[in-house]
Amino acid sequence: MADELRVGFIGGGNMARAIADGLIKSNSVKPGNITASAITQETLATWQNLGCQTTLVNKDVVESSDVVFFAVKPHLIVQVVREIAPYVNPDRHLFVTVAAAMRTEVIEQHLPPNTHLIRVQPNLACAVQCGVSAFCRGKCALEKDAQLIHKLLLTCGLCFEVKESSLNAVSSISGCGLGFLFLVIEALSDGGVRVGLPRTLSMQLVAQTMIGAGRLIQETGKHPGQLKDEVSSPGGTTIAGIQTLERSALRSALIDAVETATKRATEIAEQGK
Repeated sequence: MADELRVGFIGGGNMARAIADGLIKSNSVKPGNITASAITQETLATWQNLGCQTTLVNKDVVESSDVVFFAVKPHLIVQVVREIAPYVNPDRHLFVTVAAAMRTEVIEQHLPPNTHLIRVQPNLACAVQCGVSAFCRGKCALEKDAQLIHKLLLTCGLCFEVKESSLNAVSSISGCGLGFLFLVIEALSDGGVRVGLPRTLSMQLVAQTMIGAGRLIQETGKHPGQLKDEVSSPGGTTIAGIQTLERSALRSALIDAVETATKRATEIAEQGK
């Protein structure tokens, strides 16, 4: 795959670089086979450091690539798609949109007939090959298209195919959820500092503990409630801390955050019609 496949990114921001990092680190695509476009040379400097091709012209990405990721902000996606549409070859190109909340049908309206399109909701952890991506097919996407994207994104972490109606909810967990967990990590680290630990040590302890919690759930298959019980000794320190979290309504706050993020994604989708 690495010798032949040419991948392009229209938009060179954090998410695009995270996916590219995962593809490069896994040797799925050679850096020289990746082309990225952005508005400024400053943004492209990090891509050049990766060994990728860069350009300020979006059509150059389309003309040099087989798989093209639309990695621009949702409010820019229609403008960008209209711009590159004259250079699209439906028999050659596979397009992948990572624009949050933008439905495939909206994008397909501005592409040539029979263009293959897949919508993906990845997260930033793709950069360290520990990401989560979910995707759905556009109306003209083929089974081989889905298999290719699944294979590519598996190199960046876990990858699931879902119905498009589920993607906003998925994004609220795996995409927005990263932001929520960063907040939790920061707060727990602050707690460590509050009780006397150096900042760097406290942050490392919290980050590794978060990784360990996730791995335990994945590898044991146990419900998190069961694992919580296993680390909560009668009358011990953990259950005392959990009581404080329950009093502060941590569970409700996180549930509300997911619901709010999903509703916001729906609003963005309606605005982009």
